This record gives sequence, C-alpha cells and structure tokens, in this order.
Amino acid sequence: MHNYNICDITPFTLQDFPDTIACIIWFSGCNMLCSYCHNLDLVYESEKRLSIEEVVTFLQTRKGKLEGVVFCGGEPTLYPEILELSQKIKSMGFKIKLDTNGSKPEVIHDLLPYLDFVALDFKSTELKFLEITHSKLYSKFEESLDLLLSSSVEFEVRTTYHSELLSYENINEMINFLEKKEYKKRYFIQPYITQLRFIKELPKSVVFDVSKIKLSTLKIGIR
Repeated sequence: MHNYNICDITPFTLQDFPDTIACIIWFSGCNMLCSYCHNLDLVYESEKRLSIEEVVTFLQTRKGKLEGVVFCGGEPTLYPEILELSQKIKSMGFKIKLDTNGSKPEVIHDLLPYLDFVALDFKSTELKFLEITHSKLYSKFEESLDLLLSSSVEFEVRTTYHSELLSYENINEMINFLEKKEYKKRYFIQPYITQLRFIKELPKSVVFDVSKIKLSTLKIGIR
C-alpha cells in the first residue's frame, strides 16, 4: 500500500463536485483500510501511472468543457506532488475539490489556497476508529476538521454507514461531536449498498432509519 501515484482519470462527472461539471483524478494508495472500502484496487497497488504532464495535457483538451477537477482515491493527500499538481490545475482556471480522510492535515493546510471544496470523511467515533479504519489516525482527522472550520473553503462532512459497523448510538455521538465543534454545514450519511470486502456475512445493502437520529441543529442529508 505504498504506491502513491495518479492511476486514472474519469473524464466527466456531474455528481462528484457540487454544481460543477468536472472530471475525477484517481490516486492510488491509502493509509487506512476501511471495512467498507469499495476502491480496493486503488488502496492496494495500481500498475497504471499517469504523470502530472499527462494530466495537464488531458485538461488542456477540456478547457471550456469542464469547470472543475476532483481529487479522489485512495487518499490523494499521500501523493507527493499534489501541491505542484494543484498549482498547475488552478493556473489553468479549473476549480478543485478534494475528497479526503483527513489524515494529512499538514498537506490540506498547504492545499487550502488552491481548493474550492473539500469532502471530509468522518469514519467513526474515536473509540471505534481503529476497528473500522485499521489506523490510529483519529487525531489527524480531528485536526483536519478544525483546520477546515477555521478556513473559508467550502466543505462537507460525510459518514458511510453500515449497521454492523456503526450503531445509531454511534451516529448520534458523532452528531454531538460535530455540534460541539460548531459545525454548521450539512452532514451527509451514506448508507452502504455494496457487499463489504473485509468482513464476512454482512448484508449487501443497508436501510438507514432517519427517525433514530437525534434532533439536531445540523443539516443532515442522506445519500
């Protein structure tokens, strides 16, 4: 899981960058191993490697057709040249959205001048973080959240939910955490709909019961 490179480009999306016609740049490698991961081919090794020059060449052909670029993965902030790539993309007039697990707040800090939107994954409560992500990076996630809260960059917090991994009590605890942080934006909960890859004998889809969520000042959305 140390192959941190650009491995693919999705040339067009209307769903991944709010109100923006975009493409997706996919990064391989991750420092978490989440039980519900649906991008295992990216988390592990990817034989395909694209250079920054190849990405720039592609984007030059999309000027006037696309408005933005999404960094996704894997975990994009592990890519050593992500700052250089962001500078080049921004200089071409494109907006940039970052999808991140928040494990590299120092990288997010350096990227902030070039970012237009961030989607931050809130994996679980602190107590369950190791079980779900197989990492000890909760404090880094919290640092990234604090950084975004103090910035002017638009962002959202989102959680992937599976009843075998997170209970409604856990979700309510996470809502309480965001309230204490004075998070005022929308909190998205994404019920998992594909079979888990690392845990056996779990249902392939999940129905999320909104009625079991506490009354909150947060704007909660279900995807």
